[in-house]
Amino acid sequence: MTDKQAQTVRPQPAEWRKGVAAAAQARRLYADDAAQILIPSIRDVQAGGANSLRAIADALNARGVRTVRGTDWTPMAVRRVLIRVAG
Repeated sequence: MTDKQAQTVRPQPAEWRKGVAAAAQARRLYADDAAQILIPSIRDVQAGGANSLRAIADALNARGVRTVRGTDWTPMAVRRVLIRVAG
């Protein structure tokens, strides 16, 4: 081991776990906020007669609504938003 490696301060497991937990919580909050923003568009599509996840995804894509990451909607992405809002 070199002197530089010996001087490196490494996080202890307890500190590391706290950081991982905080990051996970931040991701959950971000996803919750994003779902709340998107749900009115999904409900509007459902009111228009789209009943299946695929129909909802296709309608959102046709309207130009993008996911949080800027990609096209898939049935699974719609499902995840609906589950997040329901739970």
